Amino acid sequence: TTPSNMLTVSSEVRGILREYRDVTVRGDVKMNLKFMAQLQELSTNGIGGKVMLSHSNLSEGDVRMLAKLMNCCRKHGHSPELVISYNKLSVRSLGYFLNKTALFGFTVLELFSCGVTDDVCELLSKELAANPPLKRLKLGDNNITSGGVRHLANGLRRNRSLIQIHLGGNKFGDQGIWEICLCFSDNKTLTSLGIRNVGMTCEGMKILMRALQHGSCPLSELCLRGNSLMLSGSQYLGEALTSNSRLKI
Repeated sequence: TTPSNMLTVSSEVRGILREYRDVTVRGDVKMNLKFMAQLQELSTNGIGGKVMLSHSNLSEGDVRMLAKLMNCCRKHGHSPELVISYNKLSVRSLGYFLNKTALFGFTVLELFSCGVTDDVCELLSKELAANPPLKRLKLGDNNITSGGVRHLANGLRRNRSLIQIHLGGNKFGDQGIWEICLCFSDNKTLTSLGIRNVGMTCEGMKILMRALQHGSCPLSELCLRGNSLMLSGSQYLGEALTSNSRLKI
């Protein structure tokens, strides 16, 4: 039998679908067929493991409806993965979404190549510090500098739920590595860090090695591809692997 709360969720999603149709008919929002199709599927089949909206050309109006959908999930105890990568979202749209959802209602948030900036990272930091149920945050290939990493690290210091963060493709360099390593004195739950192609040099690898050698560092999985480590950086990496047997690279 279908759970009663799933029936309620489907009913509420149908309400969001009707509202979306109304605003598009009025011309307040331009119809997004992919987003409409996703709402129709969710209203028929219920909310499953993923809400997939990559490459959907989401508008600000679409994002407002998406926030309502995620709050519907939160209300009924559903926590799907939300994948909205490869949408060029404005800071205002992302700010609205974060303000309305507070990172609740989903366990994975994937925002690859969405125009995430340091200002958005500051908003994310505040929500991460509130310990939402979010487990994985993927922010690869955006416009995050070392300042944005500093914001994220500040939130991670007080976070006890996130286990993975992916920051690859953001050119924050060694300074960003320094910022992220500072959070490990307080954060004990982040086990996976993606930092491929971030402009890290052997100096950044040295900083990372010192953090990994410290017994309190929670990391057990690292992605480092695409960084110019040279021989000395590789030696630092070898030392880190020797001193931290659980680490996978």
